[in-house]
Amino acid sequence: MSSALAAAGDLPEQPAIPPDAVATIARRPVHGHVSGRRSTHDGRVRLDGTGDGTHRVHTSQIELFTDALANDKLFSDGRRLRVDPAAFHASTAANLEAGHVALCDPYLAAGTDKNPYVCVHTGKPADCYDVSVLQIVHAPAFDADGRGSELWSTPVTITVTEPKSDQAEVAKLTLRGSPVRSPIQRPPKKTGEILLEPVISGDGRLLFLNSGSNLLYSVMAAGAPPCDARGWKKLDHISAMHRDPAMSRYEIARYPIRDSENRKVRSGRAIRGAYPWIDRDGRNLFFTQVSGTGLFYEDRAGVIRSRFGVLNPLSDQRIELGGPTRFGLSYFGLWSQGKMIIPDTRANSVDFSLGRTDYRARIELYSDGPSAVRVGEGTITKINSPENQWNYRDALRQRSPRDVVWWLSANNDMTGEVVFDDVLDLGSLIFSPMNATVNNRKRKWRDGFDYGKKAAGYVKAARIQNEAASEVRWKLPSFGRLFGARVEPIAAGGIKGKGLWLDGEAARVEYTVPTQPSGPMLDAIWSTSVWFDPRGLDRRRRLLTFPDQSWVDVTASGLILGASSGAESSVAFPGSLAPRAKGWTNIAFLSHPTGADVFLQGFRLTSIGGAFLRVEPGKIVLGGSADASTPGFRGWVDELRVASGARDPETICNWAHGTLRGLDPTDDATDFAAAGSYPESSHQEISNRLTAARRPTSARYLCERQRDQQPSCLELIHRPGGSDPRCVRSALLFPEGPIHHDRPRPDSSANPFCQSCHTRGHATPTLRTVQPLTAGAAGTLLSEDDRRQPSQAPRVLHGYIPKALLGLAHDVEAPPEGLALDPLLYPAADGSESDQF
Repeated sequence: MSSALAAAGDLPEQPAIPPDAVATIARRPVHGHVSGRRSTHDGRVRLDGTGDGTHRVHTSQIELFTDALANDKLFSDGRRLRVDPAAFHASTAANLEAGHVALCDPYLAAGTDKNPYVCVHTGKPADCYDVSVLQIVHAPAFDADGRGSELWSTPVTITVTEPKSDQAEVAKLTLRGSPVRSPIQRPPKKTGEILLEPVISGDGRLLFLNSGSNLLYSVMAAGAPPCDARGWKKLDHISAMHRDPAMSRYEIARYPIRDSENRKVRSGRAIRGAYPWIDRDGRNLFFTQVSGTGLFYEDRAGVIRSRFGVLNPLSDQRIELGGPTRFGLSYFGLWSQGKMIIPDTRANSVDFSLGRTDYRARIELYSDGPSAVRVGEGTITKINSPENQWNYRDALRQRSPRDVVWWLSANNDMTGEVVFDDVLDLGSLIFSPMNATVNNRKRKWRDGFDYGKKAAGYVKAARIQNEAASEVRWKLPSFGRLFGARVEPIAAGGIKGKGLWLDGEAARVEYTVPTQPSGPMLDAIWSTSVWFDPRGLDRRRRLLTFPDQSWVDVTASGLILGASSGAESSVAFPGSLAPRAKGWTNIAFLSHPTGADVFLQGFRLTSIGGAFLRVEPGKIVLGGSADASTPGFRGWVDELRVASGARDPETICNWAHGTLRGLDPTDDATDFAAAGSYPESSHQEISNRLTAARRPTSARYLCERQRDQQPSCLELIHRPGGSDPRCVRSALLFPEGPIHHDRPRPDSSANPFCQSCHTRGHATPTLRTVQPLTAGAAGTLLSEDDRRQPSQAPRVLHGYIPKALLGLAHDVEAPPEGLALDPLLYPAADGSESDQF
């Protein structure tokens, strides 16, 4: 079978971090995985359809996870209960066929009882959920009889025995009323289409559907009974939400939609996509954006070919060109200010589809070493996230040191973290995790691959996504133009997920910074960060060029920075921190108009004078050089960031995928020696910040990334209440803390870290205001304050709570208002231990 690629010598070298794009081997999971099926508000009960026409109601036994999702090998799906879908809609005499199904849990609707509540089954306490089952049904010949697709809802009660334990089981499903039908029958102005994939927000009133080609929404009147299908009366394209007065109460409609190339989508225009999932608060919509791009394709002569070399060639008879092809997980909404973002996460494992018989295909991606990469089926047909619902459990708490992070799951058996910080950052000008953009109307990757009339291969212009979303301060580069390089087709090559291989010659990415309507860019402080994995530092190579004609070269021994004046400054790498021939290094720069701080592996290495890496309208270039005397960078690169504003030491360490840790001479000798490679002034700066916050200091500090020694600060920093004073993230970024369950929340409205996402001067209750950061009202304790910091667990738990769940002295039946979690997780102001009931 011939390859659509050029000779092997043109392929990238093997990444430093071995690629891992499979989810299962021999039907056993490779990674911990939470189901992508849609769930109740607490994420513990799920409903999905099956191939035999029945439905399954089942639990997520999250107590089975004893380690992080990134490492655990256990499925979270629990025991299942099969249900005949005929129970959820009109009688079969109506000549209807069962379609897709969803749970509607109106947890956030005002005036409703909260799920779950304590009930009794066979004499033992259980959790019960009063929900509705939404069932789409189709008339087999609806073009002839005019009935089309229909939407029904049926109120049901789901009973779970041994709740919130690894023995949880769905024991019973009871109908609480008769099915009712929505007036909606088919998408507006369309015939021959059907309704698919319903999903509902946490108040039970905002519905999203797929028409078979476009994403649609329907919103109930504010006072309509939640989850009752009769309240959804009409459908419209999601691009119309921003202009819909009925959507003003949902923050997903706060901004008009832009595609991943930053082009506005006209109100009312169809947005192609499938498998929508709305978060519980109605802020962000996730969906699959791409369809039809396969690993195998049929050329004009009818010959089946592959986009890549296949090491275990399969006979044409075993190749499927068709089948499910939904992938390209994306999102937009409040947090992205309407811009469509394609996250670089394990859940977005591949950029192409495979026929079902070929899901174990091994493809040839690299020129050296064991170049065969096993890839799995990339199709995504369900999306879900527990958000922060399970953050009271150590095994399921986020592992990224960033602030706004969710686990996100797809039914391709992949679960990965999605980090929103760079999208929320008001000063972010460029953030590129090295994936391609998507043409929204055609749902095609802009990865450059084509198999047209003349040639097959990477022959078209490719575009690298810029995830930066906010245009509060700057007009953004729409994307990066890619020259002489390949967009990676799987989540591999990078420090996490995708990377980009540069060949040391013409390969480069060019970002065009547009003319700004106001504000001098050169006067700002600019923060820049990039990862690189070098191959061939036998001579200096150009890594970055900025519009002010300053640049950064990399050598085996250090960096050479060229100023706009023509002056050069050299920065030597300490021997223990010098880049390896095959390994990842992070460099960052904090550039002022007259000088710059230089960071290596997330920690300040030195300061230099001169105008370096100043931003103005023009081109920012990653890789290839216009200077013929200096070759371009050769190796892998990832996560280019350019943002305005002075970033604190912890944030720059976070960009290096680490967190700052205090060290004393009695600590690990290797770590303490590595910290000694940095100047004393860098350590003193952090001590000064800690002293100002009245926190303990250490002799030295280090940007600690994942390590074998325990405990790691990456494991501890998001644990409520803190557990090691040497893990200084909270003290640096939240000096007004810590928080105590028996005191009001402190005032964070002047916190610079918080203001990177929240800004003053806007009356609307979105992130563009500091109102969520203000101090708790007098007498309102933390445990009574519904406001949550991003990584905080929910304020309360409902239903039956076994003592083992939270280390309680005895089992607890939560009151109707729920059991407050904060007194169990956070200390009291007098330092006493958490209340264990």
